[in-house]
Amino acid sequence: MILDEHAKQIQQTKVALLASSGRISFTIDLWTDPNLNPFMAVTAHWCANDVRGNASYFSGLIAFHHTPGSHSGEQLCSHFLKIVDDYGIAHRIGLITLDNASNNNTFMEALERDLHRRNLGFSDDGNRIRCFPHVINLASGAVITALKAAAADFDNFFTPERLAELKALPNWPIYREALKRDIIGLPRSFISSCRTSSQRRQAFQDIITEGNLKGFWIGKVAMPRENDDPNKLRNLQLLRDCETRWSSTVQMIGRYLYLLPAIKVFIQRDIEHFSDFAMTEAEIKVLTDVHQVLEVAHKAQELLSAEKTPTLSIAFPAYEIVVEKWKALRETIPELSFAIDAGIQKIEEYMGEGRKSRIYAHAMVLNHSIKFSWFKEDQHSFGRRGVTEREWIKESNLDTTIRRSATQPLIPTATTSGSRELTEAEKMEEAARQTEEDIKIVDLELSRWEAAPLVPMADAKNLVSFWNLSKYEFPLLYRISMDILPAQASAVCCERVFSSSKETCTLRRARLQPNMLEALQMLKYSFRQARLSFTDNILTKEDDYVIDGLPTEEELDKLLSQGNYEEIEKIYQASNWVITFANQLDRDEST
Repeated sequence: MILDEHAKQIQQTKVALLASSGRISFTIDLWTDPNLNPFMAVTAHWCANDVRGNASYFSGLIAFHHTPGSHSGEQLCSHFLKIVDDYGIAHRIGLITLDNASNNNTFMEALERDLHRRNLGFSDDGNRIRCFPHVINLASGAVITALKAAAADFDNFFTPERLAELKALPNWPIYREALKRDIIGLPRSFISSCRTSSQRRQAFQDIITEGNLKGFWIGKVAMPRENDDPNKLRNLQLLRDCETRWSSTVQMIGRYLYLLPAIKVFIQRDIEHFSDFAMTEAEIKVLTDVHQVLEVAHKAQELLSAEKTPTLSIAFPAYEIVVEKWKALRETIPELSFAIDAGIQKIEEYMGEGRKSRIYAHAMVLNHSIKFSWFKEDQHSFGRRGVTEREWIKESNLDTTIRRSATQPLIPTATTSGSRELTEAEKMEEAARQTEEDIKIVDLELSRWEAAPLVPMADAKNLVSFWNLSKYEFPLLYRISMDILPAQASAVCCERVFSSSKETCTLRRARLQPNMLEALQMLKYSFRQARLSFTDNILTKEDDYVIDGLPTEEELDKLLSQGNYEEIEKIYQASNWVITFANQLDRDEST
């Protein structure tokens, strides 16, 4: 029954995809289940007209495909083409959003080659979007890696020239000593130590409560939230970070700094066990500066996730914001300039990759809050600053006019009574005349679009809604928007699918066959009618990493080595994760 319903759903999705108003964009990522079966998640994103002729945005999970064997680019290409061929949409492939794994480079190269063999236009660079949150995470990771590397081998990490620059800074000795202690690893180790005992977690909570009652925290609360009592700490637990979750490290540090008054009391009351984790005021200042650097990248992800409309158009401006703010911090915190430079270099590297595609320029031009304005600044360039971007959008408009009239002959080829056949020279002349007319039409529409005032971001409409209202005023740009608007700035949609998969693959269902897992995942989205958001789950939430969650492998190994089986049982009972997930799936299957 499940497989039959899955087959029906596939057919319904196929009909919907073939009714798209423009190109279909995709996000792709890989995941491995608890039985080590690899899967490829593919989400599709497209615009289609409703019964009133208005375009709407649609998205959905179109494959949760078992991908055994090698995950080379060639193999991934083969799997993806099978999926799109089954839906009959290979000729509709638009933009593909991927993370920055090396096999995705060879995947796109193989896809370009195979589609060209079918006489289908495609470019491995031009049709690729690099996942925005992944790039930002790589940049943050570069900052953190530089700090770790400096701590691990301080004497050999810096070049003589860089070390000479740093030694000339008056506060460098303070930063040098803090970095040698591993300024990020120190709070992480303290949090890990707190997690090894439920008694310690409870003791920490008791200290917060006691301090609120007795006024311990008056004048000591840093970074209070709006509407918070500035003299009381919220009863929160410390957060843990995870390398595979974006922004989790900055969240961990931020929570640590907020709860620092309680942490100091906690350490003093158990100084025998926690003396190694005590931080000096100078070290806290350095940690605060590190948090400030990492928070810049986190705020950029907040900017992207705050938009409920297609976000590709603000990806490059968001990259620029991060680079500009980091350059400013490089001047105000020169002691951390070496780490900041590593982050800037990473972002500029991927901005360079992004400039190989016209898609970002197209997306910005089609955004009524940006248009050509971003390209007029000297540092912003996809080519010849402003000229190239206009020529690109002009070419796309001309291509639209050609596609629109492709089913009609440009000139009469058959004679009517009393008329004669046109000569080849006359045919060429007529074709040139029509091309010239098309160019005039395109130039006129672009001029009208550029002359229309920009709409402030705060007042901007949903882009799909805006182009529905503007399709008769700017018909050529509207046609392009149907190809561009569905394109995704991030591959987080696939991450959401993988998170849902963990609910399906509980211990009670550890032997699910791959085809059944695929069917369950796709039906789950179909039955819930869950349209995948442009921005859901881009940001790590503080609640994702509360101290009471499941232990990391490192912490679990530590508990096992201590023979602390009772504590392991308590942690898993408290999380109640298997029962919750299994019961939820039971309810899903019974409906």
